[in-house]
Amino acid sequence: MIPFTRRRPIWYDSLMSKTLSSIVPGIGQRPVYFDGGFGTQLQLRGLPRGAPPVMWNILNPAEVKAVHLAYLDAGADMVTTNTFTANRWFLGGQAAEITAAGARAAREAARDAGRGVVALDIGPSGRMLEPFGDLPFEDAVSGFTEAISAGAAEGPDCVILETFTDAYEAKAAVLAAKACTDLPVLVSFSFGGNGRLLTGLDARGVAAMFEGLGVDAIGANCGMGPDGMAAVIRALARSTRLPVFANPNAGLPDMADGQAVYHLSPEGYAPLASALFDNGAWMVGGCCGTGPEHIRALSALSRNKQPQPRPGDVPAVVTSNSRTYNVDDITSISDALNASESPGFREILSGLANGDSPDAAADAAIDLALDAIDEGADALRVSLNRLTSASFYRTLIPRLQSAAQAPMVFADADESALGLAFRAYNGHSVTDEAWKGRRA
Repeated sequence: MIPFTRRRPIWYDSLMSKTLSSIVPGIGQRPVYFDGGFGTQLQLRGLPRGAPPVMWNILNPAEVKAVHLAYLDAGADMVTTNTFTANRWFLGGQAAEITAAGARAAREAARDAGRGVVALDIGPSGRMLEPFGDLPFEDAVSGFTEAISAGAAEGPDCVILETFTDAYEAKAAVLAAKACTDLPVLVSFSFGGNGRLLTGLDARGVAAMFEGLGVDAIGANCGMGPDGMAAVIRALARSTRLPVFANPNAGLPDMADGQAVYHLSPEGYAPLASALFDNGAWMVGGCCGTGPEHIRALSALSRNKQPQPRPGDVPAVVTSNSRTYNVDDITSISDALNASESPGFREILSGLANGDSPDAAADAAIDLALDAIDEGADALRVSLNRLTSASFYRTLIPRLQSAAQAPMVFADADESALGLAFRAYNGHSVTDEAWKGRRA
């Protein structure tokens, strides 16, 4: 049996990517350096304030390439493409052209420098996903697939998904990357000062969810300065066996004339960012407010550091969309939504088969789930038991997760139903088989 904490959804099994160590030799044995901020560097080269930095991929690619070369000269091992907002939600029909041009500029810079790993940079959509917003999950997957496919055609070495504050949206981007490329996938989140994402999940839950999704490294970027990021990096490093990375801002900004001003100089930034290697990061760079001199100072100060080993094992957890639960703390699991055991749920599924709307069926199922939680259930065992189309999971699970915080495990014997359930679930879940194996 696959160990409980390493259980991956059934749809992941055939989506194996190249390894990160194959493109970053020595990772885990030596410090590895990312680049830093990009938009401000282009502004120093003439980009007008307020103009989208990604537009220079096609309007002034020589300056985009020059920024990459400056970071490589400063000691960066990895450069991220100037494609953070190059997607359909920000750029419409221009997105593919601009993404490809950005990836091409970074690839040319690494070739000219004779070194450097090129990471295709994919940022969030700027939209909220259903059920809290208006962007359907599968539409998010489709949009990220377009962006990643366009950039991947230009030969980057890996994909970095960064500055995500919603784990569900990051999951959509991971699925897109896994579907359209075999490149290593790194995913990075912007955590709040409370150590949680905007949607509530903490670093332990993020680590479990995205290690389960098969990413190659997990990190944090933006949001805070290097000293404020230390606690999140420690939490990630204790919660995953994957490489952990950190790209903090140059401190917290002040606003001047409508612009964010960052105050940490390269000399002030370097010791604080260097300490992130001591907190468990294997790769460190910068984000907003940092430039090549920040990376130069960081690499000069920390090049002799020894990355900390990953834990041999981590505590087993499951999550809802916003909360993390130690498995050993879950003592009561309800079968209220298990069609093999629950007459009430079977009746709901029978009504669905006879013409009830999926929304009405989901609402009725939510009532059963909330009653079970009120009666003391810590978690929900969920199974359609082939009584209706597995596509019902696309409606049921997001609506259920918006109403109930209890984590779910899935007991369907049908692997296609399991696949849809895991795909729709926002969080880290397991099969009932793995659950019982852990509890035995």
